[in-house]
Amino acid sequence: MSTVLGRALAAGTSAPLAGFLDYLEALAPGAVPEFVAVVSGVRTEAQQAALWAKGRTVPGTIVTKAQHATDTAHGCGAALDLAPCDAFGNVDWSDAAGFVAIGAAA
Repeated sequence: MSTVLGRALAAGTSAPLAGFLDYLEALAPGAVPEFVAVVSGVRTEAQQAALWAKGRTVPGTIVTKAQHATDTAHGCGAALDLAPCDAFGNVDWSDAAGFVAIGAAA
C-alpha cells in the first residue's frame, strides 16, 4: 500500500510528508502531478535482495545497482520512491511526464 500525498489529503499524513508535496511544487511549479504516491521507503535486506535479483537471477529488467540495503539510502530510511497516482493511491505507471516532473523536482 502506498502513502498518497496531495493537497486534499495532506492533513491526514505525517507533518514531514504533508509538506513534501508543497516543497516539490515550489521547485517545479505546475509540473508535479496533483497526487504523488510514496511507493517505497525503508528497505530491508530481503527487499533489496529481491530487487537486485530482477534481471539477474529472476526474469525481468534490472531495476537497481545496489545489491545490499546498506548500499542505498533506502537501507537507512533516507530515500523515498515516488510515483504519480490518483486520489486513491492507484499509481499511473504510464504517466511518463509525471515521473519526469517528480524526478526533476526531487
